[in-house]
Amino acid sequence: MTKTSSPVSSITFVARKRHKPLTPTKLIIVVAALAVLIFSATLSGTIVSTATRSISKDLGHDNITWVAQAFLILCTALQPAWGKFSDIFGRRIPMIMGIVLLAIFSGLAGASVNMMMLIIARAIMGIGASSSLAMVNIILADIVPIRKRGKYMGFISAANGVGQVIGPLLGGLISDTLGWRWTQFINIPLLIVAAVPLIMFVWLPTPGGTVLQKLGKVDWKGVACLVLATVLLLLGVDFGGTDNSWGKPRAYTLMLAGILLFVGFCFIELKTSKDPIISMQLMRYRNVWINLVGALITGSVMYVGIFYIPVFFTAVYEATATKAGTLTWPWMVCVIISSVGCGIAITKYGIYRPYLWIGSILLSVGFGLMYTLKPEQNFTKQAIYISIVGLGIGFRLPPATISAQAVVTKEELASTTALVNFARSMGGILGLSISKAIQSSSFTSKASNLSQLHPEYSHIISEVAKGKPLEIWKIQDEIIRDSVLKDFVDSIKIVFLICSIIAIIGLVFSFYIIHDDSEYY
Repeated sequence: MTKTSSPVSSITFVARKRHKPLTPTKLIIVVAALAVLIFSATLSGTIVSTATRSISKDLGHDNITWVAQAFLILCTALQPAWGKFSDIFGRRIPMIMGIVLLAIFSGLAGASVNMMMLIIARAIMGIGASSSLAMVNIILADIVPIRKRGKYMGFISAANGVGQVIGPLLGGLISDTLGWRWTQFINIPLLIVAAVPLIMFVWLPTPGGTVLQKLGKVDWKGVACLVLATVLLLLGVDFGGTDNSWGKPRAYTLMLAGILLFVGFCFIELKTSKDPIISMQLMRYRNVWINLVGALITGSVMYVGIFYIPVFFTAVYEATATKAGTLTWPWMVCVIISSVGCGIAITKYGIYRPYLWIGSILLSVGFGLMYTLKPEQNFTKQAIYISIVGLGIGFRLPPATISAQAVVTKEELASTTALVNFARSMGGILGLSISKAIQSSSFTSKASNLSQLHPEYSHIISEVAKGKPLEIWKIQDEIIRDSVLKDFVDSIKIVFLICSIIAIIGLVFSFYIIHDDSEYY
């Protein structure tokens, strides 16, 4: 599609046009700092998943699920807004704000004296992380031409993927050795390492105008509507997935309100006289809306894999969360290899579509093979299957962002980049919440007869249905235990099968992505 001028702000264009290229050494340092920053932001969201038991012992059980959810919901909801803020205020202010918020409230989260303080601190950490996740890819797009961007995007994607996968492992290790508070404090040195070179070397021009003038350019109605819509929708899905209570008024009322607000947001963006947070004109680019669908799919299967692969190992091997996390190393290694390799290949050959196809095929095959898993199979076969999924994730990450960036104007670059990240995060939370409901419902249905026949184990089976697979090993009768284990593994396999089918849908959509070489050569 031919690129045309856009009614949105031309700030991005001015910034990129006037920016002097960094020296090779400085560029490597800045990219490394961006990788550390996105690793820290991603790690913040996943590291608490295995620290909740330690947190509960210290601060109590009340609202423990909100320690993770408050972060994830706000981190997702605000990403599109940061893209537009960076157009209006320049790149440095949102970048520094994100780092400062994440660092300060990581310290406050670690120093929390009660559960409410921890949840509030984690929520504001999510705001900081949302800025970091958005700004990393936006800044990379500003300082590296798209023809050379692939190899650097590969390293950034690898850091993102490692942060997702290694978080639960680090959370368990740190909680068991240093205490859960250090799962929050660990962010501070990482952020310092990232901040110093970014502040020193990233000097993209700041748009002119006073603070009040810039604040006046912000589409505050759009920001409020989008954030509220996202929060309500994710809350509704989370309530339904956590309690398996989709039919209850709380869940569907929140989801319906969120959907209606999304419709209202689209109307506001079409009618606003200001620069919209998300320009509806972006949807005129085939690559953009297809990659939004693709990002939703990639995010959903990635989050499901990150969550359920350790759960599978926990159930089968009677493994602690920490040990189960260590067993996911094939996934992590393969994400790194394929992300970096894919990025380098994009830069070398100047094409990106085939890697999306390869990634989708690997995801479908990998999850399809995982559907055949059995508790008695050896780890080698399990490792091969999750490695295939890891390779698929790595192949999907870099080209999705680049193929969307390749077709938009320079004015639309920041919004497009933030929107793809937003869709991936949204897909992850939606996919995981829905998969939890499907898995729990499937297991409950399969194990209901056992509960009736053996009421002495009904409480244990109920706890397993709530996501506590280690409870299976408290069943003394080996035959009953094996039966419950089989039912539990089968319920997880259903989720893997759905992921395989979803990956095929992603493959079909990716066939319609076009290659745009106007920026490439």
